[in-house]
Parts: sequence; C-alpha cells; structure tokens
Amino acid sequence: MHAALVVALPLFAWAGWWQLHRALAGNGLSWAYTFEWPFFGAYAIVMWWRLVHDVAADRAAAARDARPTDRACGPNEPAGDEAPDRSASAPARDTGLRSAETLAGADSELDAYNAYLAGLAEKTRRGRS
Repeated sequence: MHAALVVALPLFAWAGWWQLHRALAGNGLSWAYTFEWPFFGAYAIVMWWRLVHDVAADRAAAARDARPTDRACGPNEPAGDEAPDRSASAPARDTGLRSAETLAGADSELDAYNAYLAGLAEKTRRGRS
C-alpha cells in the first residue's frame, strides 16, 4: 500500500504538469485534466491515511475481542449444567424467544406508533373532504 502511494503520487504530479503544458498550448480539454490529476493525488493520500488507520483500529478491536469475558451464557439461556454445548461445529442460533417484559414494551411502542399513523391518516382524510 505504501509502495503504491510512493509510485502513484509522482505519476499523478507528472500527468498534471503534462496536462498543464498541453492546456497552455491551446488544448481546451486539458484544463480539466490539469485539475483532475492533483485531485486524484489528494484522494490517494486520503484513502491511504484511512486504510492505515483502519488497520490499526481493526488490530486494537481484535485484541480487545480476544479477551475472555465473564459471561458464559446469553440472557435467555440456561446456565450451569443445563447450558447447551457450543462447539465450533455448532454455531449459536437465535431462537426468537424474548422475555414478556421485552414483548410488552415492544407492543406499547407499536401501539403508540400505530395511533400516530392513524392520526395522520385522519388529518389527511379531513384535508381532502
């Protein structure tokens, strides 16, 4: 990645310089390329910077995720001897089971949203009459 940037930037600079001389010699289309090549160089630098820092962030996240956690099971899973065997060959499944409190909260939010939509529909009907 670093080598590609070291090779590309001088090429972009040379192409911009060459297009500038062509534009000054009367080629009108070359004016666009005169400004385009430095833009390519700036874009290459920005993308190089982001990739270098994304790799560092990914390494830090991988190191953070590699630490063991104290939690052995999920919120809706049995603990201790009743816990299911989670080997590498058997990936975890989401059974779709949720607690009653979670479902009640979701229903009240859904009811409030549906009431809001019904109010909007009523306003629209009254506006058309």
